[in-house]
Amino acid sequence: MGYAGRGSDIDIQFVGFTFGLGTAVLGLQLYSKMHAHLPAHTGVGIFALVLSILQILAIFLRPKKDSKIRKIWNWYHSWFGRLALVFAAINIVLGMQAAGAGSDWKIGFKFVYGHII
Repeated sequence: MGYAGRGSDIDIQFVGFTFGLGTAVLGLQLYSKMHAHLPAHTGVGIFALVLSILQILAIFLRPKKDSKIRKIWNWYHSWFGRLALVFAAINIVLGMQAAGAGSDWKIGFKFVYGHII
């Protein structure tokens, strides 16, 4: 899959972004059917989606290794990615609480999230 010869980092980001975008679309469909009022879940989800969009844009904005701004780009890329993962996890937990998910779902999420981190 990779972009311009760059490896699995981009592949993983693309898969994660596609999955996140899909969950946002499903969330909008559920909201239109249920009319649930979950401002925290909605706000955190939008923020996580924006951070992931900025991560995808970083692919196209990556400076050359000898560029003076490469250090800033590396900082931006690392921290925005971490923040996107943290806020996505927070949003998943908020969604599970709103849905009344049982302990099996919570244990499964912790297991998967632990392996991602």
